[in-house]
Amino acid sequence: MRRPGWSILPLMLGLLAGDGLAAEPDAPPVRVEVEVDASQPYVQGRVLLTARVLADARVLEGVLSDPDVPDALVHRLGEDRHDQLTRDGHSYRVSERRFAIFPQQSGELRIPPLVFEGRVRDPEERRPRDAFDGLFGGSLFESLLGRAGQRVRVRSEVPVIVVRSRPAEAAEGWWLPARDVELVEQWPEAPSRLRVGEPVVRLLEIRATDLSAAQLPELALPAVEGLKQYAEPASEQSFRAGDRVLGVKQQPVTLIPTRAGPLRLPALQLEWWDVEADARRLASLPARTLEVLPGAAVGAAAPPPVAAVDSAPLLESTVAAGGPSGSSRLRAGLALLASALAGALGFGLARRLGAPSARRERRRAERALRRACRASDASAATAALRALARARWPGDPPLGSSDWAERLDAPGFAAVFARLQHVRYSTGECDWRGAELWKAYRRASRNARRSGRRPPRAGLPDLYPAR
Repeated sequence: MRRPGWSILPLMLGLLAGDGLAAEPDAPPVRVEVEVDASQPYVQGRVLLTARVLADARVLEGVLSDPDVPDALVHRLGEDRHDQLTRDGHSYRVSERRFAIFPQQSGELRIPPLVFEGRVRDPEERRPRDAFDGLFGGSLFESLLGRAGQRVRVRSEVPVIVVRSRPAEAAEGWWLPARDVELVEQWPEAPSRLRVGEPVVRLLEIRATDLSAAQLPELALPAVEGLKQYAEPASEQSFRAGDRVLGVKQQPVTLIPTRAGPLRLPALQLEWWDVEADARRLASLPARTLEVLPGAAVGAAAPPPVAAVDSAPLLESTVAAGGPSGSSRLRAGLALLASALAGALGFGLARRLGAPSARRERRRAERALRRACRASDASAATAALRALARARWPGDPPLGSSDWAERLDAPGFAAVFARLQHVRYSTGECDWRGAELWKAYRRASRNARRSGRRPPRAGLPDLYPAR
């Protein structure tokens, strides 16, 4: 999807407000330059495209088109950069924007020219500078008076790159040309608490530098004896860090041990191609041995499921069975039915009693989030948000920024959450202040209470979800 072009009008107004740049008739008023950092990238590898607009004091306003590259994915990187330089003795103010391009096919790739369209001051309109120049910089004042200037259209050159196919040394399967790839696991609850029959969530992450999240695969989980594994839908997010793209894919996996004793989770591996060293690499997650405790009900007879109790067949089978007398058999059947109904009532009561526990968990998670935000601790804030998600939506916790914004009915929360994730996965130093996150969460919660909305009550998740 193409993004709208970007205007340099605010830059030009500041430029013309007496900063001393002279307009020389022999020099072009606008230049558009583009450059790429790789002439022979691998297919699906990242190419950095830098676009610059050089404009002098004659430029009134203008926009530059975004790159529309066939058979390629394009991501904008960071904010615009502004500078000033002298070229061939002529002074220009510079606006720079960068893009990450991921070619999807091998062979020659021509990047279509970027086009600047704008207006420059008419050279035949001569007027002395006045007091309005210091306020409006000349261009806006002239536009209001109807002197629109001359239209100008400038095209950049056409960069040509040769996209290489994946090398023969690369293994079959998923192709990941990157600068770095790592596998990470996180446990919302301590793995030492594993018990037979009790589910626990293991969060697997793939983090890749110079790959978008959409390019990352889902990890293949090897079968483990004594363990059932159910992979949940993965979430994907791409972040910008300077000239880099950071792709993160999170894959929650529900683990249910089926027997007590030591449980060995095998190592996980993912092959990728190091584009800097031009060599084959292997990202790995080491094997882990966990201790599974016996289930809470081991050795006790499990009661029959409530749903299986049907009063009429139960009475009929009891009366028809052999025994001392029909009346005693009937009393036994009624007693069994009463026991089953009591079990059903107890189950409902237990669910109601569980509600205060959920509220306590939510309050505990909110306090942890507040402490993390006060300390501007991004890691602790991320852990608190995960705990809060499980407390508010136990059957279907939100995973990414868009999920959180939708659940809270607060579109602005997505940007705040995305900034937190950017800090968590950035390779450089990032200054993050948690006050913004806490204010955004509190604002969304207050709005939900005022409007009478409550978090959706999630049902029990399927034990065997459809794949």
